[in-house]
Amino acid sequence: MRVLDIYTKLADAGFARSQVEFSEVWLGRSKRYYSHLVAEGREPGLATLIALEGRLRRQAGTQPESSSRNRLLEMSDELRSVIATRSVVDVRRHRPENP
Repeated sequence: MRVLDIYTKLADAGFARSQVEFSEVWLGRSKRYYSHLVAEGREPGLATLIALEGRLRRQAGTQPESSSRNRLLEMSDELRSVIATRSVVDVRRHRPENP
C-alpha cells in the first residue's frame, strides 16, 4: 500500500478534505509534505508511516461499527504490513558489514 492510496481512500471516505489536511492531520507533517512526496515520487519515512498507522487505528476506534470503521482498520492493517517489511529492509540496509 502506498501513501497515495491511503490519501485517496481517506479522501473518498470524507476523512481528508485536502492534501494539506492529509499532510498536517494524518501524516503529522507540514502542509506541503504530501504534495512534495507526490512530486518527488517518494514514500514517507518509516516514522511517519508508524504515526499514520496509529492515527488510522485511533480514528477507527472513534467510529461506530460501520463500513468507515472497517475501512480504517483495513488500511491500518495493510500499513502495518508495509511497516514490518520496511523495518526489515531498513535494518538490512543499515547493518554494518562484517569486519
